[in-house]
Amino acid sequence: MNKKRGDKATILLSMTKIEKEALQNLAKRSNVTVSELVRLALVYQAIDLPEAPLGNVGSLDKEEPRTNCIQVQVTDSEKLALRERAESLGCSMSDLVRRSAIQGKVVQQNEIDIEAVRRMTHELLKQGTNLNQLMYFLNANGIAAFDPAEVQQVIWNVRDAVRKATELTEMLKSQV
Repeated sequence: MNKKRGDKATILLSMTKIEKEALQNLAKRSNVTVSELVRLALVYQAIDLPEAPLGNVGSLDKEEPRTNCIQVQVTDSEKLALRERAESLGCSMSDLVRRSAIQGKVVQQNEIDIEAVRRMTHELLKQGTNLNQLMYFLNANGIAAFDPAEVQQVIWNVRDAVRKATELTEMLKSQV
């Protein structure tokens, strides 16, 4: 249910009694109103939320019917920003507001490119085997028997594989 008042719009959220209490407690601990907390956390993403006391989020019953409503005043542009953010995360605006207010954030679930991880794992294993064979050769034949150019190439290959693995890991971290 949306009501329009001048350049402001009202968003009506449905939530359980426990969710409402958690939201109100979070607003109180943040020294802001519930409406201000929602605007700051969801639209502007400009509030550092205090840590929730242990047990509050875990005790929420996800199956409990949502019978309580909290009205939050937002402008038309804030409402549009909320709608766009909810769509980009694949959830409803109510779900976005509930999850953000109670958990402090909503993150998009990204799929990890498992094939890229498999290829990188294979390459690291291959280069590790090459390095192991080099060390076995050096231990068996002595330092005088090695070819410096060959050793340097093995080391560069290992270095490149580790660099690529690091880049892949950083890319995957940024997706989470």
